[in-house]
Formats: sequence, structure tokens, C-alpha cells
Amino acid sequence: MEIQVDYVISNTECMLLYGPGTIQPSTICTRGENRQSTCNGDSGGPLVLEDDRTLVGVVSFGSAIGCERRLPVAFARVTEFTEWIRNKTGVAAGSGEGTTTESQ
Repeated sequence: MEIQVDYVISNTECMLLYGPGTIQPSTICTRGENRQSTCNGDSGGPLVLEDDRTLVGVVSFGSAIGCERRLPVAFARVTEFTEWIRNKTGVAAGSGEGTTTESQ
């Protein structure tokens, strides 16, 4: 399922809800309008830019009280892990290697 993320919130704002030990510099927190959010089983799903489909985050966690509660969703910030990804896969960020296209 695809949801619309309406805006990214600051990590400071996210920490007020989830606690300072939970939110790290490698976290991106988002909010969606109309109670849209990720749900159980969505971990590992992508956060992509709408205009060019650039992967910027991977679902890490959301509210423990359930989905669609208007609470932020936390994503792992891909740019914080590019060296690790390169070391594990041998693919450099932005190289286009490993790129696939979907026909619709």
C-alpha cells in the first residue's frame, strides 16, 4: 500500500513523542494527513521522493498503539548508511547499478 507523507518533522519534535533514546541523527520522522501512516508489517518499506523516486528512507517503526493514529513514523535515513550499503553490496550510491524499472 502506498501512503502520502505530507511533511517531515524535526527530530526534536519526534523525540518529544518517542523519547530521546529512540530518535537518532540517522532517523527521519514524517507525518501524514488523514490519519495515514505505516502499520505493522511495513518495516523495511521505502520512503521515496515523489518527483524522481529517489530512496531517502526505510521504514523503521511507528506508534506502538497502532497505525493511523496521527503519530510520526520513523525511517532510517539512507544517506547515513551509504558506506555500509556500498561495503555490503559493492554498489555505490547514485551509480545506477542495480537499478530496475517497472513496466506499467
